[in-house]
Amino acid sequence: MTMRDEEHDRLVDVLLCELLGGEASPDLTEGVLARARPRGRRLAWWAAAAAVAVAGLGWALWPSGYPEPQASGTYAVMDDSRLGRGSTMTTEAEAAALVLGGYCRLALQPESTLRIEGKPRAEQVFLGRGGVTCKVHMGAGAFAVRTEVGTVSVAGTEFSVQLVEEQETPGTFARRMVVRVLDGAVLVSGTWGQYTLTAGEEKCVPEKNAEPPKPPEKPPAKQPDAMCLAGTIKGLDIKTRTIVVATGEGVDAREVTMRVCPRASIKVRGKDATLAELKEGVDVRVFHTKTKNGDLLAVRIVAGGCDVQ
Repeated sequence: MTMRDEEHDRLVDVLLCELLGGEASPDLTEGVLARARPRGRRLAWWAAAAAVAVAGLGWALWPSGYPEPQASGTYAVMDDSRLGRGSTMTTEAEAAALVLGGYCRLALQPESTLRIEGKPRAEQVFLGRGGVTCKVHMGAGAFAVRTEVGTVSVAGTEFSVQLVEEQETPGTFARRMVVRVLDGAVLVSGTWGQYTLTAGEEKCVPEKNAEPPKPPEKPPAKQPDAMCLAGTIKGLDIKTRTIVVATGEGVDAREVTMRVCPRASIKVRGKDATLAELKEGVDVRVFHTKTKNGDLLAVRIVAGGCDVQ
């Protein structure tokens, strides 16, 4: 083993000792480089590589396997519960910081409310009011900020989200979301559509004077199947397009009055005809439906004993 190899192994041993319970340096990388500087540039390179390896080992040896949410600054947790997934943080006059999963760093503005959602490596928060600036390390996991206006989704970037209220008409205010991308790219989506923003871009959504989303069209109401009434024409008024049909015998005898639809199909002895060609006393079959008002409307009339297809 060469002298350089011995120095490298001894340096890694020192770093592991510090990580696993020895003296811990506030900045592990700087500690590595400080030990390496007297020994030359090549040893400094080995020291930097060792620092990266130790950092990876530190993640693997995290007591819980995955970091719990960590907050600092001046904030309160609603319901006085312990800070964790599902908790809601609020700030008043001062800002606060929040770290999720070890790869999402959030700066919560004063007078803001934020709820911790998501799951490991797919962190997510809901911004109820105020604003938040987020920095997400590339390749560590997904992250999203939800609001009642829309959602900002990322996989490694730095951006800010601000909720604002703007007056549209006297006495009417609309809530909008201002998204500013500092680094990387984000996907901003909502009921109003979606946009992709890159570093240096800013957008307020939904846009002013944007048309509200159209409600889904209701399917047309199904028309009831036409009922058939067989009888004899008792009365006919061409002007008002009204027909009276007598049906039944004895105690069951009755007269039914209905209007004839302008587009009604009328056949006399198998041929197309007009309402004026119908005569009183002729046997008919009248197919009819009910209008919204409950009135009977004839849609097809077959007269003269023609078989109905």
